Formats: sequence, structure tokens, C-alpha cells
Amino acid sequence: MSMNENTITVTPGTITYEQMNIFINYQKLWSQLAMWMRDFIYSNFEDSGNLQIITTQLFDKLPLTFYNAFKIFYGTEISRQFLSAFLRFLDSAIQLVHAYKNNDTSAIDSSTSQWYENADALATFFATINIYWSKDQWRNLLYQYIKLIIQEINAIKNGEYENEINIYNNINNLTDLMGSYMARGIISKNVG
Repeated sequence: MSMNENTITVTPGTITYEQMNIFINYQKLWSQLAMWMRDFIYSNFEDSGNLQIITTQLFDKLPLTFYNAFKIFYGTEISRQFLSAFLRFLDSAIQLVHAYKNNDTSAIDSSTSQWYENADALATFFATINIYWSKDQWRNLLYQYIKLIIQEINAIKNGEYENEINIYNNINNLTDLMGSYMARGIISKNVG
């Protein structure tokens, strides 16, 4: 099995059903992050009646699902640490969306800075719990995610819907890579 920036190559006969399910599960989790984040941004800018439901999905249910998936391989204590770091990462996104909605440039700058700091902390955390995860690779993936979400926020805010769809497709591609990278590290750690 090998992975470069854009693809995963699986040699026939070398991956088990359990390992494939790990790939599918983590890709699904990261894809749900992209989907619920998009819905959260739209709901905020449109003052939609479903904002509370989407907020619950994005900031309560999805992190808990990540936690439960993580706990299988890392146990309760490390999974709690992951959940805490992941929630800080998501909280920065909330603050940034609100700052953009309110046209508060000072809050946009501070929220953006905080989001990158939380991405650094999450990348460092990942690298310390799994030798198959590179801090630099996680930082790169998380930074790309942040940049794309900022582009998505601006496209939605400015009514650039065709551009927003293209950005969303890029986010989906990226979250597939994030899920694959996470799964690859988990599989490598548990096989090695």
C-alpha cells in the first residue's frame, strides 16, 4: 500500500476487509466535517431556522463520533485528548464564521490566527501518538482545509455559488485525503 499527495494505491490481496472499513470510516468522518461545515456556513449567513440542528451535528455529534472511532484504537485517555484538541479546532471555525458574518476584520484576523494555532496543536498531537503520522503532513492538510474553508466562507458570503461548489469539491477531495491519511496511520500502527 502506498500513498502520495493525491492517491492511495492498494496492492491486490494486501488489505483486509477490516482495514478497508477503517479507510471508509475515516474518510466518511472527514467528509461529514466538510458537509456539516458547509451547512453551518450557509445557515449562519442565511439566518436559517435549521442553524441549531446543524450546530449540534457539527459541534456535538460529529466530534463524539470521531471520539468513538478513535477510542477503538487509542483508548479513552488519548481519545479525550483528541476530542479536546478537535473541539478547539472546530471552535475556531465557529468564531471565524461569526466574524465574517459580522464583517469584523479584527475578529477575522484573530480567529484565523487562532485556527492556525489550533491546527498546529492538533498536528503535533497526531504526531505524538502515532509514528506513522507526520506533524508536517498533518499541518499541511489542516492548513489546506482552513484555507479552503475561508475561500468557501467568502464565496458563500459574496453569492459566488458556482465558485463555492468548486471549492466544496476541493474540500471533499482534501477531506478524503485526510481520512485516508488518518486510516493509513492507524492501520500501520496496528499492523506494525
